[in-house]
Amino acid sequence: MEHRDSKPQRTSYIHPRDLDAGQPMLEGLPLVRRFKSYVGLKGAEKKLRKCLTDFEFTDIATAEKLIGWEKVPIVRL
Repeated sequence: MEHRDSKPQRTSYIHPRDLDAGQPMLEGLPLVRRFKSYVGLKGAEKKLRKCLTDFEFTDIATAEKLIGWEKVPIVRL
């Protein structure tokens, strides 16, 4: 979707556990799941701080008002 002043908009969600490098490691997780859950946690906070300084953020209610809904394509499944 595009912002009315042509700035592209993105939505992101970050779960607190995605930033907690000190969280206990769960026993018995398959290797792939363990990799996805724990690799990169130590650098996650630094990356988030960089994103917060490099990009503009807003809340969902404000973002919704900025979307030109009349131009959004309808996808029928």
